[in-house]
Amino acid sequence: MWKFSSGAPVSSQAAEEIKLRIISGIYKPGQKLPSVQELAAEARLNPNTMKSVIEQAVNDGYIIYLKSSGCYITDDEELIGRLRSERCSKAVKAFLAEMNELGITADEAAELLIRENNMERDNDSQENHGE
Repeated sequence: MWKFSSGAPVSSQAAEEIKLRIISGIYKPGQKLPSVQELAAEARLNPNTMKSVIEQAVNDGYIIYLKSSGCYITDDEELIGRLRSERCSKAVKAFLAEMNELGITADEAAELLIRENNMERDNDSQENHGE
């Protein structure tokens, strides 16, 4: 589902959503992308805005445009890996900035992440075993 906030231009948010769908595997390498009109309708955006987003993605190399058959997700795993790393780095920096605002050091934040992850894993394990 496409979600837009009032903070940034919708074209930027749509571009980030497409990147997220690529790095998370919703859109697979080599997969044909829905048409601009379909994407625009799904995202509830003007088709011209979506066309601009797709054109930028083509320029950035993570969508390939074939004149005869449409747009496809790149099969360049290295590029997809870089997109994933950039997204993760951005998320980690935002998380650490928020922890810093709360007076929590990076080491304390790491301990918190490990503790929360272990609790989540324990909860999942209990749910899978009917406990």
